Amino acid sequence: SNTINGDGSINNPCNDIYSALSIANDNAIIYLFPGYYSGVNNTNLCDSYQCSKNISLIGLQNPNEVIISCNRQSRFLYIQENTVNYISNVTVSNCRKVLHITIQVLIELT
Repeated sequence: SNTINGDGSINNPCNDIYSALSIANDNAIIYLFPGYYSGVNNTNLCDSYQCSKNISLIGLQNPNEVIISCNRQSRFLYIQENTVNYISNVTVSNCRKVLHITIQVLIELT
C-alpha cells in the first residue's frame, strides 16, 4: 500500500524506495543504505504513478550490500523521459525485467 514514510533526512530516512521517489525534488540524489529492498514499495516503481523528476539512485556501500529484489514477480523500474537517469552501486535481481527504458539513460549497475 503506497504509504509514504520518513522525510528522507539522515535522522528519519524513508523505509522504501517509493517513499524516497515520492518526496524527492527534481535532480535529487537518493542514497540507498545497505539492505534488502523488495515488495510493493521497492519494485514496479514509476509504473503505477508518473515519475516526473530527474533522479539518481546510488547505493552507499558495496553493490552486494544494497540489493533490490523483485522476487520474480515484477520489474524494478520503469524509466521514462525526464525521470531516473543514474543508478549506481546496487544489485538488482530476480526481476522479470530489471528496467523498461523508453529513452537513452546512463545506468551503471556495478
